[in-house]
Amino acid sequence: MVSVTFADLLKFSQIDYLHPCGFSISRRSLELIGVDAHRYFLDVGSGKGATAIYAASEFGTMTLGVEKDPFLVKLARKTSIDKNMLKMAEFRFQDFTDTNFQDGLFDGALLENVLSTTAKWEIMLTETLRVTKRGNVVLHDYFVEDALAPKDLAVLKQVLGVKTLLTLKDLKKLLSAHKKNNLVIEDWSGVDNFKKIIEQRNASRLIDIFDFKQKLLLVAKFLITNPFIIFKIKKSMQTIETYLATGKLKYYLVKVA
Repeated sequence: MVSVTFADLLKFSQIDYLHPCGFSISRRSLELIGVDAHRYFLDVGSGKGATAIYAASEFGTMTLGVEKDPFLVKLARKTSIDKNMLKMAEFRFQDFTDTNFQDGLFDGALLENVLSTTAKWEIMLTETLRVTKRGNVVLHDYFVEDALAPKDLAVLKQVLGVKTLLTLKDLKKLLSAHKKNNLVIEDWSGVDNFKKIIEQRNASRLIDIFDFKQKLLLVAKFLITNPFIIFKIKKSMQTIETYLATGKLKYYLVKVA
């Protein structure tokens, strides 16, 4: 039976921002980067293109979104065309652990909930720092405690659909190796922030970030491969809520300077 993760649900839903805290944390990230009409902005793991297109349309920033999922690249390009932003917001199919961009090409870079999707997160972050001027990088992602039990790590990776769960200690160690020790760290943890994936919806439970129509679409998408999809989705959402409530699962925004 095929497992359905939180990442799967977001990918195939009609939700634009494929990460916890939704547009709120994306807007804050762009504010920290300092996007404007005179800058070239990189969005690593650009998903459906929502943040890159917003940066281009709202601030006049030339943006490049790179994404390793061809399905999401196709959606992002379509949205860019539909919003007449194709000249400002470009999207490429690319794995950012292997790039040939020149050093310091971009004025700022954003990694939204993307380091956790790869086992090669150190390479991805190092490449992002290399191609960005003055290391002007902002990231936000899942984090866990240093001493979290292996069983808990396995459960979280399964329900979230991630390959890596970072600790702040691991992140700081890598950044220190690149002489990046001046960090701004904001805590966006907690169930309430997590549910802001959809700002306009007052979701009492994590499962309710999806409206009725979206739930039907998701059930239809996964029903053939997973006949118990409804129960599994509810259980997964409850598991995530429990780890958030106990503080074992964190969500941090980090500005590298």
